[in-house]
Amino acid sequence: MNSKNERKAESGPALVAYIKQGYLHKKPDFQQDYSDYRFPLKSMHLLGHKVLLIDEEYITKYIGCCVSEGLAITVESAGPSLEPFAESNRCSIRNDPYLPDDVKQRLPKGGWFTLSCKADDAEL
Repeated sequence: MNSKNERKAESGPALVAYIKQGYLHKKPDFQQDYSDYRFPLKSMHLLGHKVLLIDEEYITKYIGCCVSEGLAITVESAGPSLEPFAESNRCSIRNDPYLPDDVKQRLPKGGWFTLSCKADDAEL
């Protein structure tokens, strides 16, 4: 059985696959602190929801505080298909997560949600 904060898979291989298939830029569209933010280059869907943003948080060098490693995917709208996925993968669904202003301004006004699968979510 998995420990409380252990996940089934790492996010890195999935991001590499999306980059190789031309869905995401190799380099992030925006970086801040420990996070890389990528906007899809072409239409992507997760469990039937249009993907608007992928946020990968990681630590390679300590630069301050409060890193929560993992992946968050912002989708156009939330629905029942996200809830079982979030629960079985120790993720959370957030309707107002912290995002840098430069990132937030590129998202549509309202109606989006973030499926966050970061270390802090696994501990909830």
